[in-house]
Amino acid sequence: MKVKPVFVVMALVLMGMLAYSPVAMAGSPPERLTLKDLVNHPERLPDYVVMKKTIRFGGGLSLRKGQKVHTLDFDGQTLRVTHNRTNFPIDPDECNLLEAANEQWSKLTPAQRAVDAKALITDASLWPARIKLLVPVTIKGARLGAGTEITLAQFTKDGAHVYYPPNEGGLTGVELSDTDLLARARELANVEPDKRPSRIVEELRGKLVNADGSPSDVDLSKTKIFAIYYGANWCPWCHKLSPHLIKVMKEIGPRNPGLTFVMINDDDQPSEMFKYMTESDMPWPALPKADAIKVGVIRSMMMTEPQLRIVDYYGNEIFNCPGGGPEQIKEDVDALMQLDQSGKAR
Repeated sequence: MKVKPVFVVMALVLMGMLAYSPVAMAGSPPERLTLKDLVNHPERLPDYVVMKKTIRFGGGLSLRKGQKVHTLDFDGQTLRVTHNRTNFPIDPDECNLLEAANEQWSKLTPAQRAVDAKALITDASLWPARIKLLVPVTIKGARLGAGTEITLAQFTKDGAHVYYPPNEGGLTGVELSDTDLLARARELANVEPDKRPSRIVEELRGKLVNADGSPSDVDLSKTKIFAIYYGANWCPWCHKLSPHLIKVMKEIGPRNPGLTFVMINDDDQPSEMFKYMTESDMPWPALPKADAIKVGVIRSMMMTEPQLRIVDYYGNEIFNCPGGGPEQIKEDVDALMQLDQSGKAR
């Protein structure tokens, strides 16, 4: 029997991957850094270095001796730094790179030292809801200056994916070193995992509504697992899928108080959303489209309608299945039943 990858992933997560600790998994970072330890490790670079000599570049640009400049990355030969919205390549011996790196490194806790790209990829509890650009970045034709705050959707091997423009959406990759993501993640690393804030909870709080238009009273803070359903009244495949989701949720919902089911709606008119919820007898609240397009973390998880995505409290993915055909319906129902059997939402 061939086991589908999505269920392999779900089984691993539900068997304990949710308790992943980047400190335990990442090994022991060095106590004192060498230049070799800094190569392709932007998380180990100091935020700033001081120039040891004056260097002149073309176009009348220069970096002066004693000047403090922000570091971006180091490939083993060239250190890339930025100053006044301009990036410069310099040699490591032209600044106090190693001294500054060790001074900053010595102030970090073991948990903070363990935060690197690998830890960020595997542990969404380290992701802040928003990050700040450290250098100017062009996204979808818009030039965003250094200091711009932008919604972080996710972090992958391709870098930080940000949600921009806010009211249109779309994911764009930004280099880790071009943002303050690492610094914010290190702040979270010093907080016990079960006490870290949930970006999903923060973005949904106060925005969910019931089928009659009243505010939902679901206690998001008690959530252990989110089942997020992307649907709309205009979507025929949603009408095929939702009865099956409703049936299984009415069965397993009462014995899984840590499971919060939410519909992210894509109807232009709220009246269409309420009609869909009422006629289908949906037992869960919804986030209207007008609010959904502003909620980057939630919207960024969507690929199409219908779609069921199951994530933990922080957004670590457990299950993801777009589509409303017979095969997808079976996968969605099976995933919810397996979640029920695991007891992870009890």
